[in-house]
Amino acid sequence: MKEERRRMINVFHALASESRLKILEYLSEKNSTTKELAELLDRKTSTVSKHLRILKDLGIVWFLPHNMNKIYYIKYKGIFEIIEKAEDILKRNK
Repeated sequence: MKEERRRMINVFHALASESRLKILEYLSEKNSTTKELAELLDRKTSTVSKHLRILKDLGIVWFLPHNMNKIYYIKYKGIFEIIEKAEDILKRNK
């Protein structure tokens, strides 16, 4: 399988997670630390870290070091266009 195809599949796989979608929603409103996101999601920080790593490895989110924390933000805002297109497909198929 071509590398581009594999990465595309990984993006869709990443978006198939309710937790990762919520992380993206939260980060679209405010840059946040892992701890802040864990509190918002009511999840362990280790679980949120795994979700953030997946999104970071795909180039969707990134972070800035701040004191002893990392402040995560949306690096690729075009991801919301993909999400919106998926929502459009679902609306048409009702």
